[in-house]
Amino acid sequence: MDAIDLGIQSFLFFLLVFARLVGVFVQAPLFGRPRGVPMAAQVGYSLAISLVLFHVLPIPAHMPDTPLTFAFTIAGQVLIGLVLGFAAYIVAAGAQFAGELVDIQLGLSVAASFDPSSGGTVNLMRQFEFRLALLVWIFIHGDYFFFRAVARSYELIPADTFSLPPAAIMKLVDMSNGIFVMAMELSAPVLVAIFITQLGLGLLNRAAQQFNVFMISFPVNILIGLGVLILSLSPMLYKALPNLYYHWNQDYINLILALKKGAH
Repeated sequence: MDAIDLGIQSFLFFLLVFARLVGVFVQAPLFGRPRGVPMAAQVGYSLAISLVLFHVLPIPAHMPDTPLTFAFTIAGQVLIGLVLGFAAYIVAAGAQFAGELVDIQLGLSVAASFDPSSGGTVNLMRQFEFRLALLVWIFIHGDYFFFRAVARSYELIPADTFSLPPAAIMKLVDMSNGIFVMAMELSAPVLVAIFITQLGLGLLNRAAQQFNVFMISFPVNILIGLGVLILSLSPMLYKALPNLYYHWNQDYINLILALKKGAH
């Protein structure tokens, strides 16, 4: 292989590495989520990390030899990146959904404001728990594990191949189902407290109908809900979220291994 062919092969391999990383960072927490991270920034750090990985990864012996095959391979790498990025977002999505449930039960969802940067509404508890999950992810070095797993994926799933086997799809679906379980686990203290409060207010309304229970339920729900949330912050920070991330680590490794089996 002469220098020109080697240069072309190297450039094509760099594009394949870059394509997967773009898909990863579009979906990954902190880098692509929440919405509002500029696309130029996502492309910028995808390009920077691609340059680093490109120099440590071996160039495959058989690169796509036709434009159509190369375009299909590029699309496959973007899809693999989107799968890996979305899987990395799952625990944060569970925390975000938990905050959404708390917002609804406390009545704070009616006070949601429009955020021009994300193009959607901003709910107080939803944003709070989402950012709390991101902070825990950083404190337990989840970002370090994430970068290592993505870099390792190039060795297990070569950049010149693409396959999305049924086992990997089922694993991703199973991890996605965990969003609802995580949300219920994280929001359970507040939801139970609000349920007991509503039950007590209902009994009060039956016993003393002259009270306007409907009007006093709003401040009472917010007061009790926020109080229980503050009390549950410590267990959430030091036990619940780290445990969720620990189980996520195992699932993420299994997802990459499932993708590896389809690549061979």
